[in-house]
Amino acid sequence: MSENTKTTTPSVAGPRTAVAATVPSGSHYDGRELRPYAGRPGATDALALPSRIGKRLHYRDGRVVQP
Repeated sequence: MSENTKTTTPSVAGPRTAVAATVPSGSHYDGRELRPYAGRPGATDALALPSRIGKRLHYRDGRVVQP
């Protein structure tokens, strides 16, 4: 029997452990990672352009235009 066709027993995950909170107790969570992207200027300009599927243009707001 080759190495690729040997039967194996499935592995089972171990018990779950509690992980410490990411915000230390007593401090206030500000949600910084949920704010709008404020990185490099112009980095998201392409999101205003439509996607072409066949001859139709599909905009992110739901509009579909057939030129």
